[in-house]
Amino acid sequence: MKNMLEEGFISGLVSFKDEAELRQEIISLIKRVAGVKEVRLHTAFSSPSTGNVLPLSFAGMEVGGIEFEPEADLSAVQKSLAPLLPSLSLLLAFLSLKEWKEICRQEEVVLQETGKALTLFLAGKMETPEVLTILAETLGWEVAAFVYRHKSGEIVFESNQPLSLSPEDLRRAFRQPDLLMDFFRRHGFAEGEVIPLEYDAGLALGYLFFLRRSPAPAFFLRRAALRENLGRLGAAALVNSYLYREVKELAERDGLTGLYNRRKFWEIFLKELERAKRYRRKLAILLLDVDNFKDYNDTFGHLAGDECLRRIGEVIGKEIRASDTAARYGGEEFVILLVETGGEGAVAVAERLRHRVEDIGKREPFPTISLGVAVFPEDAQSAEALLTCADNALYTAKRSGKNRTVWRGKIRSS
Repeated sequence: MKNMLEEGFISGLVSFKDEAELRQEIISLIKRVAGVKEVRLHTAFSSPSTGNVLPLSFAGMEVGGIEFEPEADLSAVQKSLAPLLPSLSLLLAFLSLKEWKEICRQEEVVLQETGKALTLFLAGKMETPEVLTILAETLGWEVAAFVYRHKSGEIVFESNQPLSLSPEDLRRAFRQPDLLMDFFRRHGFAEGEVIPLEYDAGLALGYLFFLRRSPAPAFFLRRAALRENLGRLGAAALVNSYLYREVKELAERDGLTGLYNRRKFWEIFLKELERAKRYRRKLAILLLDVDNFKDYNDTFGHLAGDECLRRIGEVIGKEIRASDTAARYGGEEFVILLVETGGEGAVAVAERLRHRVEDIGKREPFPTISLGVAVFPEDAQSAEALLTCADNALYTAKRSGKNRTVWRGKIRSS
């Protein structure tokens, strides 16, 4: 034994470039000296499986241990290895240092990747399921899920993997997230974490869930602080993104009717017109004006006038398709963009709207509406020219008696 140490065998092992080879040489040495069958080396960052471990320390700090088969006599083993223990402790300290450097490198990668993902997400260049996938992968989870209450009152659930949840499950999750963890466990998930999505002095917007079907690996447990910090960073990004979307939506919507405002309409209009040109599709514009609105406002008051505009906006929202766009264009004027729609189809929509509003007036005092129609590409090719064409048609409808739809000079009325 002394000859072995004098030859600097163990010291020489430190110069090995291949860590697997280094570990194997140490294990072979321990087996020969201690006369044992099974040997596993554990650094300060790994956990033994049997519990039959000889702990080692270096400079007063625990650096790991040597694990043996359950039937091995630890006292006898320790006695046999006594001359080697200082050098073995040094080697485990060396391996622990190497492992710590690798942990730091991996954590740096995690921070970089997560930071990139959250930056793209906040810039609107990455969807929620994508950022949830990155959070799950970098933090060592299988599933990341996001549950929150929309301003409409609806409970929204988004996940990086398909999960079957009923509306009642979602409502229960929002009220008591611990119950949802029970639900996840019943569906095969062994572990999970819940992070509240908080804003406005701790008010919960929703919850971020991390789930895994198998127990956590040792490396995952070592990164608890990093995992918690990044999880909260991801939660903060989700909250900020949610609040940004809320503010953005408010900036794009008319506060009275809930329809898009003029600026947002033009943004959509220009994109849809470009698409119609590229794919040679039709596109129609309806310009709608409330007849005699000033008289109605003066007679019944501004509150009644506001309610009138709100109800007309509601009628429009119900009558158009999800692919169409409606906006309050200004005052008592509305504009509607009908994609992939020709002249006759646009007139049919206009007439349907006109009749719906006219029906309200049969039950109570309520103004009628007039509409002008313009179609791409027959009537005009540019956005400005189409609006001018629709405005001219609307002017004709007004001048010819109101409560009418006009396209290409043809008047439709009851």
